[in-house]
Amino acid sequence: MQPDLVFWDGAPLGPGPIALAIFPDQQGLASGGLGAACSADRSVLIAAEQFQPFVAVHHSVEIVCHGAAALHWLLHEHFHGRDRTALATLWMLSRQSRLIDVAILDQLIRQIRGRDCTRGRSLRELAAEVGVEAPEDDKVRQRVAEAMPNFWLPQHQEALLLALQVVVATRQVYERLASEAENLLSVADQGSRPPSYQHAAIPPEVQEELAAQSRQMIEMILARRALASSDGPGSQQAPPDATEGHPETESEVHARRAFGPLGVGLEAQAAIAAAWLGRQQLQVGGAACWDEVRHAGEDRFRAVSARLYQDREMRALFKWDASADPGGSPLVRRDGAKGQIERAGRPFHTWLRDQVPDELRDVHGCPTQAPFPSEDEPPGDPELLGASC
Repeated sequence: MQPDLVFWDGAPLGPGPIALAIFPDQQGLASGGLGAACSADRSVLIAAEQFQPFVAVHHSVEIVCHGAAALHWLLHEHFHGRDRTALATLWMLSRQSRLIDVAILDQLIRQIRGRDCTRGRSLRELAAEVGVEAPEDDKVRQRVAEAMPNFWLPQHQEALLLALQVVVATRQVYERLASEAENLLSVADQGSRPPSYQHAAIPPEVQEELAAQSRQMIEMILARRALASSDGPGSQQAPPDATEGHPETESEVHARRAFGPLGVGLEAQAAIAAAWLGRQQLQVGGAACWDEVRHAGEDRFRAVSARLYQDREMRALFKWDASADPGGSPLVRRDGAKGQIERAGRPFHTWLRDQVPDELRDVHGCPTQAPFPSEDEPPGDPELLGASC
């Protein structure tokens, strides 16, 4: 059964989770775009001018998508310079771990089950496991972009149906993954509890004897309490039983799942941050790129070591390794296990103590005392005091 082509009427779609997808045109969202959303009750299309009110109306619900980083930055570009409130609401969505990426959640589940989780799977692959048909993501985005800006024309009806099919499949995939995540958490909870032991059955006559002893003991305790709490100036009413069970409140349930199923909310935040690095032309690459970064770091370390060695005062503050760079200047010695530089002990501590300003501030910007201001034996690592120079 195909969903109806209905645009959002401004009313909330429900308590969530709500599946959301954003489809930009060929120039991005700056010149136009289309959205689609799906809740348990209905599926709707969202025009570009409705993005701000849609985010505002659903500011407290869980949003499910495939590709949280791409969705976040598309909406960020659209809201930036137009609506500061909508922009703040968008960022709060990920900061409160209410932006759930089904691709990342699937990777977390595969990781727990010991499977290969290095690659995120497409929505079509995820939907196939649920028994749902989902179109290819690239095909949908191309069809919707081609329908802009006249997507209401009859010839573009198929493109709009594909957009709705994406969010319907996303929500169904999330329901299956969330259920599997809850099962994993339940198994982990059971496995973390101490084992319970089965005792041998107690004979009936022994049970009656134990019950009689328990009743006698309870009667003695109640008699002593009644005597101690007799009416008088110092008598007090017994406090209510603090151990009486009570159902979980909404805040307790949120605290228990503060970061989404299996902590997927934190992973979505990391994906958004990594995507920002890509937007700044700092691409996260494979092993070859990391080797390039490592070589660049080593070159920089050699240059800094040479500058320190040329300065007589600085040379006395560190330990040196003349064999680390044959034919070049000695390098500052590094711990083979930790990779940390080796300082010269007391000379370095004395120099650092003389260099700190009169007023230090900690990592939170609050004033703090200078590390070891009057100690004869300065500690080896002043950072342990929470001070930063």
